[in-house]
Amino acid sequence: MASISFTGYTSGMGNILSQLTTNEQTRLTPIKAQQTLYENRDKAFDTLKSALEKLNTAAEALTKASSINKTSVSSTNTAFTATTDSKATNGNYSVEVKTLATAQSLISGEFASNTAQQGSATENNTRTLTISQPGQDKPLEIKLTDDQTSLVGIRDAINKANGNVGASIIKVDDDTYYLSITAKDTGTDAKMTISVTGDDTLNSKLNYTSDTGAGSGAMTQQTAAQNASIKLNGMTIERQSNTISDAIDGVTLTLKSQTATNSSETLSIASDIAPMKTAVQNYVDAYNALQTTIGTLTKYTEVDPGSDAQSTSNGVLLGNSTVRGIQTSLKTQISSAQSGMDISTLNEMCVKQNPKTGMLEIDSDKLTTALTDNSSQV
Repeated sequence: MASISFTGYTSGMGNILSQLTTNEQTRLTPIKAQQTLYENRDKAFDTLKSALEKLNTAAEALTKASSINKTSVSSTNTAFTATTDSKATNGNYSVEVKTLATAQSLISGEFASNTAQQGSATENNTRTLTISQPGQDKPLEIKLTDDQTSLVGIRDAINKANGNVGASIIKVDDDTYYLSITAKDTGTDAKMTISVTGDDTLNSKLNYTSDTGAGSGAMTQQTAAQNASIKLNGMTIERQSNTISDAIDGVTLTLKSQTATNSSETLSIASDIAPMKTAVQNYVDAYNALQTTIGTLTKYTEVDPGSDAQSTSNGVLLGNSTVRGIQTSLKTQISSAQSGMDISTLNEMCVKQNPKTGMLEIDSDKLTTALTDNSSQV
């Protein structure tokens, strides 16, 4: 039988498929190009958003002038340290540290054991240890069972109560122990009065009454409660703590040691414009970085005269109305004033916009002068 050939048919079908594929690809080409354009625009807006967020962060730091500390301590002091905040102003102060605040510390009599019960057995197996301090709203009351009357039991019960006192045991040797109770706060508001009700035996070993002297009772005073006392520009100031933050506006003093008798140290507060200069520089850097980003995304490349095609190197956001709006807003921000300030615009802080490049430029020397002369108004 003669063979039958379908070569012509298959060849023709292949040509049809090839032509169909070519036509379909040609039809899809502009759609793919449009998709690529949208994807590139999305990426461009993400880049623009990131640059704007950095500028916004820098702008917030710049406008929050009240949070920028404009002073610092310029003196070297040994009897105290000092820090300043935004409320501090320039000035010199004479500081004499007369006394340091101390926390009261009491110690018991000698005990032969730290685990033996020191109280009497009670009918209801309880007694109350009460520690009062003038600075506390109510006394610390601790219930003790019979087996909690050892030094260990008393110490643990006091510390577990989380009051304004702490307890510890001092061991001299295997047969000599003492109970120490110390106020957690310094000053006379933390001086202690101790009593035990419901157990006279234990009360006779732990009671203590504060008075104008060393106090009286079974416990004895090792360290007296004492307030901090300073002379500031000749005026005597007394506080419960060695940290004094309300004597000079914006200044916190931390007392370290007493000054020599009838002598004082000079505390000097001076302008510190470094944080503000840094804030201005950070804003300028962020602004210029944004301008560079916008320049790249909106770049225009000239083409030959008479050509209808646009250059493929044009920025993907060339002619975008959103970008134009951002540029307008930025120009307004640069020239806008902040109410209530002598230095109210970037121009007045010696930050100028280059008319050719649109970039901001800082005159560092003039900025330093402007900030120094108007430190309280920036």
